[in-house]
Amino acid sequence: MLFDSYIGPIYNLTNDREPMSLHDVKKTREFSNFRAKLAFLTFGLEVIDGGNDHSDCAMTIAMTVFPQLLVGMSEDEIRSLIRSSIRWNLAESLQNPSYTSTGELKVEGKYSKGLRVFNGQESTMRALRAAKVEVYVISASPQLFAAEASNLIGLGNMVPNTNVYVVRFATNDAGLFTRKR
Repeated sequence: MLFDSYIGPIYNLTNDREPMSLHDVKKTREFSNFRAKLAFLTFGLEVIDGGNDHSDCAMTIAMTVFPQLLVGMSEDEIRSLIRSSIRWNLAESLQNPSYTSTGELKVEGKYSKGLRVFNGQESTMRALRAAKVEVYVISASPQLFAAEASNLIGLGNMVPNTNVYVVRFATNDAGLFTRKR
């Protein structure tokens, strides 16, 4: 339904349904189910191992599901998505919404919404660098995510690339993301 009524018509991929606006799509039961099941898949399964979101199981799921959503996108498309997501989340209030799907297999999907950046991070990094202490960035986030986030909040050139340890993914000859690390 989401594809046939919203995504497909926008990109001329289908003529099966009458096009709908995203605002109208969000009011449908199908979208509510999609949102609940996607949130459960991406966040709920991570913590299924006794609520430990740092367990091997959680990390494997996070490194499998999230990247799969980006397969076939170019680096520019991924950067644009990251920037728009960060900007949207900075404008949102801090919340932890929950959605429950309908039907025989009900699942509850939860995620966090809203983002805040604290200037203590920047001032600490500047103070350490001024004291000739090497600063490192170590993150389980993909390189593109970390780079775009740091550029957007003004920390982009504070740490040399040799001091950045993040997940690096491969692209194919056409420059499209492949999900391989």
